[in-house]
Amino acid sequence: MTDTLPQETPAPSEVPAAPVEVAPATLPAAIWLSKRPTVTFKIYVYRRPDEEELSAVMVLPLGEDAVKAAGVQEIAVEVEFSIPNRKQMARYKDRSARWVDEISSLVSDRNVIRQQIIRTHLLKMGIPHPTTGEALDFSRDEDGRLKPETETLLDELHPSLLDAIMTKFERDANLVY
Repeated sequence: MTDTLPQETPAPSEVPAAPVEVAPATLPAAIWLSKRPTVTFKIYVYRRPDEEELSAVMVLPLGEDAVKAAGVQEIAVEVEFSIPNRKQMARYKDRSARWVDEISSLVSDRNVIRQQIIRTHLLKMGIPHPTTGEALDFSRDEDGRLKPETETLLDELHPSLLDAIMTKFERDANLVY
């Protein structure tokens, strides 16, 4: 058995490194809602060709090989939201607040906030109307509310689809509540 000594690390070079110039950090233009007033993204819905049930709803695509291996169809649904401003978010938090005796505090209900955002900021969703096959109408009344028929159709959508849409929107818009 031979003993080996640990190798010494070479001494650092005595030649000083050239200074590296780094551009000063700047804030992105998207911090201003006027520069990025909307967020557009896709949600991916998966179903088996021989079934009417959803197999999965995802915020990222599975990939062609995984779709073939699973034997499912991939449907990309494009969604667009306007981004709520600070006053709107404060109003949504106030409207969703409830008193919790155990902690003696007001707590905002995230699900209520999500519903308010869907009803106020959802601009477009690439899901066809169930009877006409045309795109859903997201026009609003004078108060900014969706038409009652569109609200009814949104209430009939699968909760997993709406949850995936809101999760993706919250990430892409950097919303925290």
